[in-house]
Amino acid sequence: MNSEPKISVLMITYNHARFIRQALDSVLAQKTDFPYEVVIGDDASTDGTGAILAEYAGKFPDRIRLLRRMQNIGMNANLADTLAACRGEYVALLEGDDYWIGSEKLERQAEFLDGHPECVNCFHNVIVFSDDASAVVAGYHAQPDGRQLMCAPDFPARLSQNDLLKRNYIPTCSVIFRRSSIGKLPPWFTKLHLGDHPLHILSTEHGAAAYLPEVMGAYRLHSSSVWSGKSQLHRMSRALEMYAELDRHYQGRPQQAVLREERMDMLQGYARLLKREGQSLEAGAAAGAYIKIALKHPSFCVKHLSSLRRMFVLFCSIKIGRPTKS
Repeated sequence: MNSEPKISVLMITYNHARFIRQALDSVLAQKTDFPYEVVIGDDASTDGTGAILAEYAGKFPDRIRLLRRMQNIGMNANLADTLAACRGEYVALLEGDDYWIGSEKLERQAEFLDGHPECVNCFHNVIVFSDDASAVVAGYHAQPDGRQLMCAPDFPARLSQNDLLKRNYIPTCSVIFRRSSIGKLPPWFTKLHLGDHPLHILSTEHGAAAYLPEVMGAYRLHSSSVWSGKSQLHRMSRALEMYAELDRHYQGRPQQAVLREERMDMLQGYARLLKREGQSLEAGAAAGAYIKIALKHPSFCVKHLSSLRRMFVLFCSIKIGRPTKS
């Protein structure tokens, strides 16, 4: 690795022994006219992933750098530490259970970012699939050939930070971003259970995200996934943690108003879902959090008066032990 890589492929993995060879092979198949490195953070896997990674690192010492954790440090701490080790101008993300399609992905995206300095990242469409009988592939964009695609046919060519504050539209295995757009990650990042969404939000503070309609990746659904394999309640609670940290991070800046709108909207749905699941105390806490945010901002109280009333009724009914209609 004498020459500086143009792209660092950042791979994080934990117990991906079933999938990691396919992921690595898809990276090593890339054809570029520039050097690229593969920086892999293995978070103390226990299923044989480490032996496979050591095998590949031994075969490709000029391409692969392996960071092996002696003990599990968590997904975001692993991501942050692996990112800090990346040397490339651009960073491409790939988790150990996904893979890339075709050999020109890195070349195509690097060429795009070279020609569009106003964009801090670019991403592309991906196939959503499963080879796990317990994982259902539904709710995506079905194609005549039977494939399910993550992004809609009319997906916009550019996304702003405000777009990404509202929802994460970017498939993790599709994105390449400018390393300079992230800088040093804030301390709260490693406490979160979501990694890619806050990363994209921080990055697009400095420019737009660009979408390329080509299908150049595959996103795998499986029951042991850290995200798709979890319940809706789990995913909502993790997203709310992220919104709370971002709210503090952007305190006093325009992003905070957008974040609070999204946070309040999610808290409503979260409180109702908790109540339906029989978790009354948690539902009351979520309703109380909604009320607290609204009362701090009089303009929100007027705009969301009917929703505020519903959350107040829910909160009071749980506090005094009386049933209420959902």
